[in-house]
Parts: sequence; structure tokens; C-alpha cells
Amino acid sequence: MVGLAIFTEQIIAGWTMPAIYVQDIYVLPECRKRGIGGALITRIAVEAAARNARLLYLNVNESNAARRLYDGLGFGPVQQCMVYALVGTRIGALAACATADVVADRP
Repeated sequence: MVGLAIFTEQIIAGWTMPAIYVQDIYVLPECRKRGIGGALITRIAVEAAARNARLLYLNVNESNAARRLYDGLGFGPVQQCMVYALVGTRIGALAACATADVVADRP
């Protein structure tokens, strides 16, 4: 194995067709720059088209060099798609609120 791709079909509120989310693309470092990543994503696009998906998306860190690959394949920001996230201590803060609510609801 030189690489792998993991994707899932998702239903997203407001989209009438299924979406395909690319969870992970990985190519062994010594095998990169040979078109393997592009081939993996292209194969996912074939599957997305077969499933009648109208959205094929992924998340990438802004410092990830793979962004050049994604840009070259036609990926780009979409105005209708916004990523909302809890990061760092905000996760714990929300979890603490939920724990406090559970304790408060006990008789």
C-alpha cells in the first residue's frame, strides 16, 4: 500500500443531494509527488458522481502543502459552506456546562 483515502456520504441540511466528505487522504512520504493523491481524489469524485452527490468536500489546515494539489484539482472555498468548530479550551467549557446541567437536573 502506498496511500489511502477515506470518505463518507453525508446528508447536509439545506442540500438536496448527498455530499461526500473526504475524511483523510494519505500517501507515504517516499511515494508523494507521483500523482497518487490526485488519483485517489479522482476515484472519490467518480464515486461521488455515481452517487449523484453535488458536494465533494474536505478540510485542510492552511499550512498543509497538499493545498496545492487540491487547488489544482479544482477545490476551493465555497460561500455556502462554513466550518464551525470548537477549538481547545472551548470544548472543555461546553462540556462543563453540560455536566453542570446534568448535576442541576438531579433530584
